[in-house]
Amino acid sequence: IQVCSQCWLKENLNIGMMINSPNPQTNNDTIEKYCMADMDYLCDLWGGLYFWHEMINYNTQSGTRGICPEGWHIPDKLDWYILEGVADSEYGIGDPAWDGTDWRGYNAGGNLKQTGTVNWEPPNTGAMDAYGFTALPGGYYVQNDFWGHNYKGFFWSSRPGGKYLRNLDWNEARIRSASSPSGFAASVRCIKD
Repeated sequence: IQVCSQCWLKENLNIGMMINSPNPQTNNDTIEKYCMADMDYLCDLWGGLYFWHEMINYNTQSGTRGICPEGWHIPDKLDWYILEGVADSEYGIGDPAWDGTDWRGYNAGGNLKQTGTVNWEPPNTGAMDAYGFTALPGGYYVQNDFWGHNYKGFFWSSRPGGKYLRNLDWNEARIRSASSPSGFAASVRCIKD
């Protein structure tokens, strides 16, 4: 989907072989993913959940292709800043508001979320899907269990030196930048080179 100067995958990435929890994803030349509740068909709905090292395909450079298709890469901090600045009605690209962590902006999250409550739990605050990004609540995997489906969407960033995510919630129109705990698996959206 084209958002200003960027072209993003319209869906959460769903590539690789499903492994059952609590088996770890490993560097074995096979892309491995978790599917919510160990149900393969849920990856078809919400995409796969990937650990940090699996997602970047064990390459720690910013802007790495990771597990994205050829010609695409894992979004880095700047890619997310541009998307957030375009999507938010109050804080544009380059605004210092995007430098913070935790919840920030005004309505970027709502403008990126899929509308309605078929996939998101009510109230799905501020959901407008204004750019066709159609962010979904794929949930996450941590401490050998699945959490947050229908409530939370977590998306990886390839930021070097830390495992950073963007988070959208069912009851929030803003977007959150957060570091991940260890053993955290989340969704991936790729951006075109």
